[in-house]
Amino acid sequence: MFINRISRYTSFARWVLFDSLWRWKLSVLTILAASVLGVGFQVAVFGFLLVYAEHFAAGELIQFAGVVVDPRTSIGLSVGGGLAVTMLLLLSALFIYFSHRRILRMRLEYEEFCAKRVFRLLREGGELFSAMESGQGCENYLLRLAKGDSKFAARVLQILLALVIPGVTLVVATTAGFYLEPRLSLIIAVLGSVLLIYQYRVNRLAAHHSMRFEQLAPAASAEYRKLMQHYKHQAGLVVSASMEERLFAGGAVRKQLDARQGRLRSVVNSSLVSGLFTAAVVGLILGIMGVGIIRDGAGWERLLIYVVALRFALTSLQGVFSSLTAINRFYPQVRRYMDFVL
Repeated sequence: MFINRISRYTSFARWVLFDSLWRWKLSVLTILAASVLGVGFQVAVFGFLLVYAEHFAAGELIQFAGVVVDPRTSIGLSVGGGLAVTMLLLLSALFIYFSHRRILRMRLEYEEFCAKRVFRLLREGGELFSAMESGQGCENYLLRLAKGDSKFAARVLQILLALVIPGVTLVVATTAGFYLEPRLSLIIAVLGSVLLIYQYRVNRLAAHHSMRFEQLAPAASAEYRKLMQHYKHQAGLVVSASMEERLFAGGAVRKQLDARQGRLRSVVNSSLVSGLFTAAVVGLILGIMGVGIIRDGAGWERLLIYVVALRFALTSLQGVFSSLTAINRFYPQVRRYMDFVL
């Protein structure tokens, strides 16, 4: 069962990558370049502040372009550094904005492409109609593919492309953490493996609840329709409210609502565990590094920079997990579309 599930997820991921990302590989490369540059300028700001803080704390002179300045007394360095940081952050914002605009454009283009492909397959292969059950159910199924599932497939593409920025930020911040405190970072990485295991379970449950929600949709719609038809025939009469109470108390409607609640709760649970992990890690850092700083009488600036780097890493990690959870929420719809076009 487990091997079969992994095989299905692998085939699904392969199809999504080749059908969307590889199809517009030039645009994807442009988005990747813009995203990396956007993050790169932020890293440059971080590196500048790191060098400045280390020289300021140690009272060391900074030599740049043949000019030697004292970071503790140089007003020019402070003003010039502030302008440099401002320009770097502006460039970062512009590149990230360009990346987001291109991602949105690709999402709309892919959604249009997926919808057109449904009608193209119907035009080229009329046997699809005869192979499926005729009538209103067939039309609803095809409309759901063209309007709903195409939109969800494009949404997954957008999520995948948006993963670039938090992914690159996570790599850079993690590298900076290991550079500053390798042993402490290794301890945090070991503790983080527990978080990864839990996040895997959350993603699996999110996919399960999404599939359950989709499977119960026809039966739940039938129960809704049955109750509306009953009230339609009882128009003008005094009718007890017990029927809608029974509708939402059990059956397919109740089960579908529970599945939806489980799907939404998985995102909240993921954020909660990440928040608890962040709190524990920050306490660990303050305890271990704080003792060393008090013993050595120096190093507070290093602690501050490490906490900032860790915060970037954990925030980016949470963004990656949230994106993966969102992809699992759309798995049933995109899987249905994939099975149709293959």
